Amino acid sequence: MKKPVGQHNNRWLLLAAGGTLLLQLWLCYFFSGGQFVPLTNDVTPGSYRAMRFQFPPQGFMSYDYWLGFPNLPVPLTPTSLLAHLPVWWFFTLFYPLCGALAVGTAYWLLRELKLARPAAVIGGLIYGWQGPLLSNIYSGHFGPMALLVLMPLAVGAALRAIRSRNWWAAIVCGAILGMNICLQPDHGMLVALLVGALFLAGIGRALRRERRESLMLGGRLLAVIGMSALVALPTLQTMLETQITGVKQVASDNPQEHWNWATQWSLPFAETLDYLVPGFFGWRSGDPDGPYWGRIGRQAGWAQDHQGFRNFSISANSFGTVALVFALAGAWMLWRRNRPAQKDATTEELLDTDSRFYGRFFTVALVICYLLALGRYAPFYWLFYKLPYMGTWRNPLKFMVPGGFCLTVLAAYGVQMWLDGSPNQRWRWLLTGVSAAAGLVLLAALGADSWLPQTLAPQGYSRAEIAAALGVVRLAAGVTVAVVGLLWFVAAKPSARIPVLAGLVVAQMFWVHTHYLEPFNFRAAYRSNPLIETLRADPEPARVKLLAQDGLLHYYLSAVFPYYRIASLDIPASSRMPDNYLAFFSALESNPIRLWQLAGVKYLALPAAGLSQLQRVTELQTNITGVALFQAQGTKLDDLTVIAVTDTWQATHAVVTLKNYLSKATFVPGIEVFDNQSELSRRLASADWDPRRTLLLDHPTAPSGTGNAVGTVHLQRYSGNRIEAAVEAPTPGYLLINDRYDANWHAAVNGHPVAPVRADLILYAVPVPAGHSEVVVRYQSPATAIYIHLVALGFASVIVGVAGLQAVADKRRSA
Repeated sequence: MKKPVGQHNNRWLLLAAGGTLLLQLWLCYFFSGGQFVPLTNDVTPGSYRAMRFQFPPQGFMSYDYWLGFPNLPVPLTPTSLLAHLPVWWFFTLFYPLCGALAVGTAYWLLRELKLARPAAVIGGLIYGWQGPLLSNIYSGHFGPMALLVLMPLAVGAALRAIRSRNWWAAIVCGAILGMNICLQPDHGMLVALLVGALFLAGIGRALRRERRESLMLGGRLLAVIGMSALVALPTLQTMLETQITGVKQVASDNPQEHWNWATQWSLPFAETLDYLVPGFFGWRSGDPDGPYWGRIGRQAGWAQDHQGFRNFSISANSFGTVALVFALAGAWMLWRRNRPAQKDATTEELLDTDSRFYGRFFTVALVICYLLALGRYAPFYWLFYKLPYMGTWRNPLKFMVPGGFCLTVLAAYGVQMWLDGSPNQRWRWLLTGVSAAAGLVLLAALGADSWLPQTLAPQGYSRAEIAAALGVVRLAAGVTVAVVGLLWFVAAKPSARIPVLAGLVVAQMFWVHTHYLEPFNFRAAYRSNPLIETLRADPEPARVKLLAQDGLLHYYLSAVFPYYRIASLDIPASSRMPDNYLAFFSALESNPIRLWQLAGVKYLALPAAGLSQLQRVTELQTNITGVALFQAQGTKLDDLTVIAVTDTWQATHAVVTLKNYLSKATFVPGIEVFDNQSELSRRLASADWDPRRTLLLDHPTAPSGTGNAVGTVHLQRYSGNRIEAAVEAPTPGYLLINDRYDANWHAAVNGHPVAPVRADLILYAVPVPAGHSEVVVRYQSPATAIYIHLVALGFASVIVGVAGLQAVADKRRSA
């Protein structure tokens, strides 16, 4: 007996999602059994633990970098739950799981748009294999990937709320949007803008029919906004406290430099070609097998002075040749006028008015997102940049997050029009045009010897890099021509359309993603060695300062030091510096040794070549108590072997131990009070100021003892949210903690609450009386926002459950 068509289509969906999961698990080395994980940067095996959701919610001060950075309670998100997985499970499973789920959620949305199941399956595959998905593993951006799963659900719930007058759908839509903001605030806000525009389009459409209906839609939009704000409340609070209030943006005092900073990652118009020919501009910066040679990430003025970034791109943008071809087809046919049905009617006539309206909406949204993604290369971007707070956005390329979603939807419309009948003459025109464009690209690639070296050599590319770029340009063009040729085959063989289209989508993007994933033996890379043990040897916590960040030390700073909880005075990268850090480091930029002393720097790590120069610094000659030498052997991060050596000529790196540094907790008897910060800053670098005798305060506080008294401190416990110490003080004084001051620090001395005070511009201290004192300092940030977030999610879950039960009951009654 022949199976119903619906069952066949469900089988295609299961094959698409299941096949996506298995192939992407293979790409991410899941089947290595924990031997390898993909190489990542921002989120590494050493730092992902900070992403975990905890209940009851609590914040903490992260000591990995600088003098500590506040972390408010983590909201409940898919990422914060999956972060509880073992290391290799998390890094090999997260992205494939998101990719497979994205196939399903995109399929559901496309069905909500009334597209046929085969078109929805192909659209889901395009969405689940899009360029920014697996290629983002290298950068280590995990939040946006879970957001990609939720984005179709948010848009689909919005469509339900607009078309069926469902208040429950509006509440669910708001909850999902709030979750998106929690996962990645900037990307989530862009998705929220897309959904808001969808509601406004629905309201405008309703105004032409019934005013009351438009008012009800406005009410549902307010419900979406209110619910999303409740769910996103903890993330909005975190952004306000750590990214906006008291934060200095790079070059913010110079309008032109701030514009350059805000638009550095813009999409050059010529690189739109990468959407048709993935890989034409290379793969990623620094890749010896295919260096990225475009202009994304280029520092303004680089062509004149060659200062800063020549370019910087480490992820793919393209959705594949098939996606672009069908998106163009979908946009073209959606905007043609409906014609009377004919014998050979295509989907152009079969689409109903509702589907056509929303298809046109996504076409307009894609064009707007694309134009904004051009950033500095578009003469009108400054209009958006001048809007309130929009100057704080960086990377106009982010507009292609909702833009790529719209491209997927349009591609599904194009696929449906293709599958509803034999391609007509207009399809042949489109394929002919695309074939001509691909052919021209192939001719340009075959003749790249005549133009690419002349373009790249003046920019400082080596001969090996130019040779690799030539190879990638030709291969990318050849693959694109092959894909277009197979589309002609699909046009001639209707019976092969679904499997061949699916195979083309997956095969090309599988090939693309292989260039962004590197196997990384994290167990070998994170094993301890003599250098690590030297930095961990002190029984009390101390900081390390990197005097030069070569390849090994930079990697240790960003990944290995956090893994072993080794605090550093450095940070790998920061586009926004807190004002108090800026003031502190600026006040001591001419006196780095005082900076190291106040910050509790006990160790200096540097390449061995710089050791002799360091030892000639007069101020350090009596401050160095030991030098440990190490030799790093190996070519990759996960095959490096670090051993201790005794001869300087054998050493590649050195760790210098300093004598004059402040312990983590120090008793200070006296104070000096200043009327303004500038006077305090000058005193901070003064040679006759002893930080062990007096604290520098910007306001009067409790009486203190004399500057000659000497007390003792025994640090009993030290963590990100709790510090315990026993103090023996001959006079009243202060327990100075050389970490960053924050209003969320709360102290108790002998069981009595005491308010910590800001000291030495950025550190903090706890007043203690004479005699023995037991001091407990807790980091306790307000958890109200998290509880509101959890209640809102719980309410939305109940709404979904009730709606699901109602749908089941309605189905049974209709049966």
